[in-house]
Amino acid sequence: MKSINFILIFSIVLLSCGGYTTQEIKSESQGTIIESISETLDISSSNITVKDYTLVQESDNVYSGILMTEYEDMTQTWDIKVVWDHNTDEYTVEWEIENEK
Repeated sequence: MKSINFILIFSIVLLSCGGYTTQEIKSESQGTIIESISETLDISSSNITVKDYTLVQESDNVYSGILMTEYEDMTQTWDIKVVWDHNTDEYTVEWEIENEK
């Protein structure tokens, strides 16, 4: 009986996230976010170093987190939001600066 419950719970978890883990969504979205920041700030993405990026699932398709970057001797922390469409595997990202040092 315990194994049936485990399989049922595991299946529900897989179905609820469309088969992608938060880690996979984090890895997939990081490059897009860096490119977007780069274009908006008119700096080369190759000059941006990612110091830390955390992402957690808020709801079925919404993930939020913090991205810490460094460039030109500045450390910046960004609030990140990723909305993942599990039907199409497409996503949108939003970012906003939280802190600059």
